Amino acid sequence: MSRKPAELDDGEELLVRRSACNAVTAEAEAATATGVFDGSAGEPPDLPHELLADLQLLDPEIGPIIRLRLQQAQKPDIEQLLPESEATKMLHSQWELLVLVEGVLYHRWSSKDGKPEVLQLLVPATLRQNYLQRAHSGMCGGHLGVRRTLDQVQRRAFWFGWRRDDQRFCRQCPNCCGYFRGQLPRFGKLQPMLTGAPFERLHIDLTGPHSRSRRGSLFIVTCIDPFTKWAETFPSP
Repeated sequence: MSRKPAELDDGEELLVRRSACNAVTAEAEAATATGVFDGSAGEPPDLPHELLADLQLLDPEIGPIIRLRLQQAQKPDIEQLLPESEATKMLHSQWELLVLVEGVLYHRWSSKDGKPEVLQLLVPATLRQNYLQRAHSGMCGGHLGVRRTLDQVQRRAFWFGWRRDDQRFCRQCPNCCGYFRGQLPRFGKLQPMLTGAPFERLHIDLTGPHSRSRRGSLFIVTCIDPFTKWAETFPSP
């Protein structure tokens, strides 16, 4: 007995997808012959091609598009994707720009400066942070700025909201946030505090708020004698 495709579990669905990949071999060969496909340019390093195809199929945004692509070459009606996410509907609107290469889905992109067309990898959600890290840090750990990181991603990958994710990633990069860019503020030179006897002058400072102690204190009062360098600290509520 045969069952409907909707009744297949995840394991059977993967087997169906792999067998159906033979039907799109001509499309993959055409993309390779035109010189627009470079397998090393778009795929995350050290990730098997078959595993990448499986991750795409299991992705909630890319998976529905791949299933429809394996079933038909013509653009399906949008009513088939009404329950899906906004990102899936966006990919459906660009159906003509999508191409399957050995079961992996790519997006055709042409730059405005007349460079040859390239295939952008549709990166699954589980790999996007790692992909942004590689594009931002680069091979030499250069930590590129937002514009250069955008250029690195655009030449290799695509997903819904990739520009927003790239900008957020660069703003939240710990190394970039810890590096000060611009002119340092100007400070006056330190002056010695001359005293002739103990406790002639005291330096008092208040730090906090800190974590509340068992006695309910939040601040710390620091008192230092500049002559003897004796320091005392006192908890303060």
